[in-house]
Amino acid sequence: MTIVAETTANLKLPYIAAGQAQKHVTHNEALRMLDALVRLAVKDRERTAPPDEPAEGARHIVAAGATGAWEGKDHHVAVFVDGGWFTFAPEPGWTAYVTSESRLCVWTGTEWAVVESDPPTELHDLVGLGVGTRPDAVNAFAAKLENALWSARYAGEGGSDDFTIKVSSDGSVWTTALRIDAASGAVTLPRTRLACGLRNLLINARGLVNQRGYVAGTATTANGQYTVDRWRVVTAGEALFWSEGDGFRTFTAPAGGVEQVVEGINIVAGTYVLSWVGTASASVNGVPVANGGTVVLPGGAQATVRFSGGTFALPQLERGTVPTEFEVRPFGQELAMCQRYYEKSYNLGVKPGTPSQAGRRNQTTFQIAAVHRADIPFRVVKRASPVVTIYNPTTGAAGQVRAYPDADLSIGGIYMQGEAGCMIDFVTSASTQVVFWHWVAEAEL
Repeated sequence: MTIVAETTANLKLPYIAAGQAQKHVTHNEALRMLDALVRLAVKDRERTAPPDEPAEGARHIVAAGATGAWEGKDHHVAVFVDGGWFTFAPEPGWTAYVTSESRLCVWTGTEWAVVESDPPTELHDLVGLGVGTRPDAVNAFAAKLENALWSARYAGEGGSDDFTIKVSSDGSVWTTALRIDAASGAVTLPRTRLACGLRNLLINARGLVNQRGYVAGTATTANGQYTVDRWRVVTAGEALFWSEGDGFRTFTAPAGGVEQVVEGINIVAGTYVLSWVGTASASVNGVPVANGGTVVLPGGAQATVRFSGGTFALPQLERGTVPTEFEVRPFGQELAMCQRYYEKSYNLGVKPGTPSQAGRRNQTTFQIAAVHRADIPFRVVKRASPVVTIYNPTTGAAGQVRAYPDADLSIGGIYMQGEAGCMIDFVTSASTQVVFWHWVAEAEL
């Protein structure tokens, strides 16, 4: 084989030419280079000028901006041999152990980069990751494990003690798909509309049920007067305002507040979180609660949630420590929940006391001891025996029924009152009588 090049391809070690005089010089030069570059360990990589009294064989990586004997040799490996400095230009992939830093560095072609000896704290743009098995083209992450321990940053470290699984369509906006509460172990699916639909203890939270026919901005005439279903204005003379859009109402609470009393039978002892959209301040049982803040409630006791002095929409009181997405219940379910406390025979959009024939109660009654009696079954069982008011469907007068053909009869009273229904009576000389009426049953807290 004929050697054409004068040096080796990688380390540039000089060849000994055929018939060369003083072969030992070339041989010794090659040994010197091997001694400098093989198992390369340098003292440092921060110097721009040679040390004043270097030891024989001292090696350094020349820093950028070199001067003196190293001028123009930025990033080269410099070796002190036989009273002088020899420098070597690195090739990509060369490694050097820097003793002053206890680090291994690699020349990338542009810099001496540190090769981390500790486990990496971040992994980016991996094509695949396998634990106990290998990933493939379909399963970029694959794990074959008997047990797995997942941990997260604590709440005090800016994280949450809850276990969550989040998903994203673009890699920047993430949505919580599953949450396991660290305290209770309760599992919630924030984005899933559950069949029961009962996470939110606040009824009529969208504000769309308005059986009383309250008109926004109408001043109340008594303390604690109800407006839309389940919500009452605390102070007489104040009013509740709202705007409507996107399937819910945004309320403006007066200074004195608007509140809802949550029935104690619906409360299990534990920690609850209150959330809403808007600028109003809130309290639970008189204790201020921040948006997304928690409160501990005893089981079986009523809880009063009040909003004051600002706007609020989509309020939600739910068990746990972290708010979940607002729960949207079907309107029919929401209405039935409201009717446990207030129910009427009128069409939903008709205010009680308005002359209206639609939805009226019709019954043929019989005279018993000069008195006629008629029954009223409630659609929804009330929380307690309600206060029942009867209205004349023709005139709207309270305390009257309309008798066929054209007689207005005052009722004698309400009897057999219970949570599921009641009876009324009235006096007429006819042995049988066809009568019509509307009714309202109220069992608010």
